[in-house]
Amino acid sequence: MTMPSYTFTNVNYVSPLIKPIFDPLIFTDISQVVELKKHTILYCAGDPGEYVYVVLNGIVEHFITSVDGAKKIVGISGLGCIVGELPLFNNMVHFCHAQVSEKAKLYKIIYRDFYNLIQNDTILLNKLLLSMTQKIHVLHTQIELLEFCDALSRIARMLLFLCDDHGTTNYRDEILIGLKFTHYDMAFMTGLSRVTVSNAFSRMARDGIIRKKSGRYFITNRTKLEELC
Repeated sequence: MTMPSYTFTNVNYVSPLIKPIFDPLIFTDISQVVELKKHTILYCAGDPGEYVYVVLNGIVEHFITSVDGAKKIVGISGLGCIVGELPLFNNMVHFCHAQVSEKAKLYKIIYRDFYNLIQNDTILLNKLLLSMTQKIHVLHTQIELLEFCDALSRIARMLLFLCDDHGTTNYRDEILIGLKFTHYDMAFMTGLSRVTVSNAFSRMARDGIIRKKSGRYFITNRTKLEELC
């Protein structure tokens, strides 16, 4: 049997922004509310699992680092997302780091209590499986970006992901990306250097593809942005 040939351009890829699946109120009775400052580490790669977290507000970044300290974001969790659940099922350690990227409020749940809850709730268990499947898709996309896309293509695709997840169209038919991010953030998400990202953004601004105002980016020509992919 001949396997179909897929390329990066003809598969439906997903954003690194993990979509919310859970209603946090489900976990009220078994959780502790924690309010965390920006850059608080929830766990590091290699740590054993102890707690599951559910995001009430704020953002949690999942990232890996190289020996020389380079950082690559592999997923971003917001409201209604669950964090830290993987070691619960395989008795292994966390494979990446998790850090609060802005002030956040989370539910903190002991593994035993979380496990008992899902054991008795098939709907919740199915949602958990859906969440874990989505994370696999996110990781798959990150691998494809790193292996098959050049720098400009990576950035263009990430901007399109942000448009689809956080974009609103204004009266000028521009797309405002509602999520604030810096060149450093984009570098971490795409596995590039800040200088490379800055040069790419300057080029796209000159070509009339993007503009920046008050710390937020507007996509002024989505068609041209898509052509860079």
